[in-house]
Amino acid sequence: MKRMELLGLLFPLTLLFSLSIQAQTETKQTQPTIDTADALYSAAAKESDAGHYQEAVASLQQAVLLRPDWAEAHFNLCQANVHVGQVSEAVAACKRALSLNDKYGAAYLLLGKIYQRTGHAAEALAALKLAVNYQPRDANSYLELGNAYSDLDQREAAVTAFRRATELAPNLAEAYNNLGYNYFFLAQYREAIDVFNRAISLNPEMAQAHRNLGIAYSELGDHRQAVAALEQAVKLKPTFAEAYYELAYSLTKLGRRREALAACQQAVNLKPDFAEARQTLGFLYLALNQKDAALEQYKQLQRMSTDLADALFRAIYRDKMVDVSRR
Repeated sequence: MKRMELLGLLFPLTLLFSLSIQAQTETKQTQPTIDTADALYSAAAKESDAGHYQEAVASLQQAVLLRPDWAEAHFNLCQANVHVGQVSEAVAACKRALSLNDKYGAAYLLLGKIYQRTGHAAEALAALKLAVNYQPRDANSYLELGNAYSDLDQREAAVTAFRRATELAPNLAEAYNNLGYNYFFLAQYREAIDVFNRAISLNPEMAQAHRNLGIAYSELGDHRQAVAALEQAVKLKPTFAEAYYELAYSLTKLGRRREALAACQQAVNLKPDFAEARQTLGFLYLALNQKDAALEQYKQLQRMSTDLADALFRAIYRDKMVDVSRR
C-alpha cells in the first residue's frame, strides 16, 4: 500500500493553533517577552492558514527563541518545516517539543509519521508506540502504528493495530483498507475481501481499495469479480498502472487475451519501466502469435531486468504457449 506524500501527515494547523495561547505557566521570561512570543505564534497561525509556510517557520523560530520552553510552539514549528520540505529541521523541532513534554502524544505521532515517510521504519515504530501509549483513544495513532508494523512485515501486530483503529473510528476507510492489505499477506483472503468492501462502502472513490479487492478475488480464483473490481479501480484512477497490470492477469485467466493485451499495454504506457508488466505484455503478444512484437518487449526489458528478459527470450524461441503470471 502506497504511502502518502509527506504533506499527507500534517495535522490541520488551524486546529493546533487554536490550542495555542495556553494558560501561562510559571516562567522566567518577562511579560513583554511572553506577549511578543504569543504575537509571533498567532502570526504564524495566520501565515499557515494563508499557505505562507516559510513565513510561518520564520515567525515560529522567533517565538521559540523568545520562549525556548514552549513545547507547542516547537511542535508547530515541526509542522511548518515539513510543509516547506525541511525534514531534518522538522525532526529537531519535534524532538525539542518532546524534551519539554515527554508525554506529548501528538508530537510522538507526528515524529513517527516523519520517520515513516523518510524510510526510518524502526524509529517510526518506537515513536508510534509512544503515541498510542499517550493517546490511547486516538484512531490515527493506531492507524499509523499499523502502518509501521506493516512496513516491517509484522502482519499480526499490524492487524491488531488496524482493528483497534476501526474500533475507535468505525468510519475510517483507510484503516479498513490497510487491515485488508495485511490480511492478504496472511493469506486470509476472505477476511481481506470483507474489510476491503467495508473500506469501499465508506469511501467509494478509494481506487486503492478497489484494486486490493480485485487482487484478493484473484487469489481465490474468482477472476470475474476481480475484473469488476479492477475495472472500477482504473475508472477511478486512469493513471493506475498497477491496477491495469492486475486487470490484464485476470482477463487472461478468463481467456480474454486481446482485452488483457490492451490493459497491459496501458500499464506499460503509464509506467514504461514497469518490468513485470512489460514481460507480461511480451507473453501476451506471443500467445497471440505476434512474435515480432514480443521480441520488441524483450529488447526493452533487457534494460530493466535481465532475469525477466531471459525468461521472455526463452519463451519466444521455444515457440510454445506461456502462461501469463503476475508475480
